Amino acid sequence: MKTNTFRRVLMALVLALATLLAVSSMSEPVLAASKKVTCVKKSRKKAKKNKKVRKTKKAKKTKKTAKKAKKSARKTRKSTKKAKKTTAKKQAVKVLSAENPAAEASSYANENVAGLYGNGQDITFSINGQQVTGHFDAQMSMQLVQMLNSYRASHGLGTLATTTALANAAMTRSKEITVVFDHVRPNGSICFTVSSAVSGENIAAGYENAQSFMNGWMNSPSHNANMLNGSFKAIGISVFAAKTAYGYTYFAVQNFGR
Repeated sequence: MKTNTFRRVLMALVLALATLLAVSSMSEPVLAASKKVTCVKKSRKKAKKNKKVRKTKKAKKTKKTAKKAKKSARKTRKSTKKAKKTTAKKQAVKVLSAENPAAEASSYANENVAGLYGNGQDITFSINGQQVTGHFDAQMSMQLVQMLNSYRASHGLGTLATTTALANAAMTRSKEITVVFDHVRPNGSICFTVSSAVSGENIAAGYENAQSFMNGWMNSPSHNANMLNGSFKAIGISVFAAKTAYGYTYFAVQNFGR
């Protein structure tokens, strides 16, 4: 009886121990699986975050590239515009010509000729059947008179008086040289036939302001000789702005008198 009881107790203990071992062996994989799920979740979260970062960087890069392309296009347009402007300037070739034949002395007097140049409005006229549109630039004309007299004074020469006769002659010639850039007029006659008061002539075209016209004349021996001729006592200067497809081209004339 006691032996049977002992066996039952022993068997119960063995069964309990087996059950305990079974539970322990099962719990470990479950815990490991739990850790694996946590790692997978973290990996997915990190991958999602990295994907978002890459997406953000790509968007920024795309935006930066688009901005750079836009800037490049703007720069190209600006360069094209500048090239067109440069081409237009090149078409207005800077040219000079001078004449100074012997002529009889003519009377002169100080006169205000600013009113002869008009109000700067464009006019259209015909020279030998060719239509020309443009206006007289009175301000530049007056600047050239002042620069010329200052230049002569710096060389110990007297100032030149402006006269209506020479101013009118210069205005006529500044229009004519837009058609035929020469000391021969469009009608085939020599430039001095424009007025008996004219004893010398300088012409130039394509410069943009009074100083550049003066520099051009001063750097040319024949033109410079006219400006520093001590026998000249009077001057008439005109600047005509001829209208072109690209703006205006300036034509300047200095008519000297004795």
